[in-house]
Amino acid sequence: MVKEMEYFLQHLPKDQRPFTYILTNKKTLSQKVMDFEECVIFAEQEQEHSIILERIIRKTYSSIDFSSIYKRCSSCAEVATHFEIPMAAYRSIYKSFATCRNFADNIVGLEDSLETFKDTFNFLSTELKGNCSIDGEELIVQNGENDVYRFSINGTDINVTVGDEVSTFKCDTKLFNNGNGLDKVKFCWKCKVFY
Repeated sequence: MVKEMEYFLQHLPKDQRPFTYILTNKKTLSQKVMDFEECVIFAEQEQEHSIILERIIRKTYSSIDFSSIYKRCSSCAEVATHFEIPMAAYRSIYKSFATCRNFADNIVGLEDSLETFKDTFNFLSTELKGNCSIDGEELIVQNGENDVYRFSINGTDINVTVGDEVSTFKCDTKLFNNGNGLDKVKFCWKCKVFY
């Protein structure tokens, strides 16, 4: 990646140089990159997105339309590549995700078994379940008229199936903790991430 960045900077037209910034989490950069030292924006790996955005805004004097920021996918930044599912459905998916990745015991609120999470979801009203249902070891989301997403909630894999396509999905602990009091979360069908 560093070589690609160096190549890009070496071939950057001089008139574009004042408008080029480098966002990195590496404290040591090569000399070719350090020629752009005044344009380097450092971001720690574990920093919140909002802090990184603040650094970018301060350094570049850019203006960002924050009205659409929560609609954008946290990976691809697209607005139109997601659908929403109720928080109750996400909690079941996240419990399975954390169990599969062997860190469920470290998260407050995940003490109950997978079966308890499934039972809790099944006892909810139709309104709270939204367009979701549990069928055995899958949480099924009906998105639109034809798209059906099947999330594995067996605690042994993190697969999402759409038609014949099977891929893995990613969850976010911050969403599970739900500090913002969300009643729904978004799933980017392009990146296979919840945000």
